Order: sequence, then C-alpha cells, then structure tokens
Amino acid sequence: MTDLKSNNIKLNARITECICCGTCCKKGGPCFHLADKHLIDKLKAEVEGILAWLVSACLEWQDKGLGLPAAVQDASESWKDESDPLQSFLDDCCVTGLHCQATAADLYRAYHGWAKDAGLPERARLTHTAFGRRMGERFRRTRESGHRRRVAYQGVGILAEEAMQPETTR
Repeated sequence: MTDLKSNNIKLNARITECICCGTCCKKGGPCFHLADKHLIDKLKAEVEGILAWLVSACLEWQDKGLGLPAAVQDASESWKDESDPLQSFLDDCCVTGLHCQATAADLYRAYHGWAKDAGLPERARLTHTAFGRRMGERFRRTRESGHRRRVAYQGVGILAEEAMQPETTR
C-alpha cells in the first residue's frame, strides 16, 4: 500500500489493507471459487438453519455494527506504523517514559539526522512545523523554566548517540 502524505486521523481510520487468501485467485485478480454442481440441493436442505443464521446475524449487525476482521485490523495498524516517519524515528532514536524530557530543538535535530541517515527523501521529511505539531499530538508540550521560547516535550527523550548506532558498528 502506498504512503499517505497526510496524517489525517479521520482518513486513516477509514483505510484498511485487504488480505487475499491467495489460494483461489491469480495474483492481483479477483477471487473465484470452483462451482459446486449440487449447491442448490444442499442449500434447500439447510434453508431453515440458513434463515435462522441470517436473522441472528442481522440482529447482531443492528446491535454492534459491522466490524473488521482481526487480520485486517492488524495489517492496517502495521501499515500505518510503517508509513509514519515520526513513529519510526521514535522507535529508532528515542525513549519514552514519565520522567523523560527533551527540547524541541534537540528532538528535531535528531529527527533531521535520522531522516538523512535513513535515506528518507526530502519530500517525505517532516518540516519543523509539522514535526512540532505531530510531537504535540503525542507528547505534552511545555516551556522550559527560565526560557520563554524554549519548548520541551515531556514523556520522550533522545537515546544516547551510541545506542542509535546499528548493532554491527557498536
């Protein structure tokens, strides 16, 4: 699935990734199952059970709505995490916790370096403003005491430089 430029929460809530079983269709094509020549007779024999099942399912649908299968929910969440450059940065370069705090400038400097090292294209990198907006959605924004203009985020800190290096270079 492609990356979205927007981090629109309402849009992301409506996007799901479909998973095909792969056993009944050609790759990229519609799913077709083999026809059962005796299907009509089998359905006629089970008509009362089928009707009861339909009514029961309809009542459940009216009560709870139509949910997504767990596999689709998991795939969608995984895709959203993979396509979120901020989450990847947080996973690779930051630590989170109640007592963590880092300045916005230090976090953005670390993000910019991470994005460059990760080969993230310039157009996919968050601007300073977009970075601040997204960080503010995830962490509590504060002003450092004694500094009117210095913004910090509570709940996130930057890993030590050596902790951010790949395992092979340590």
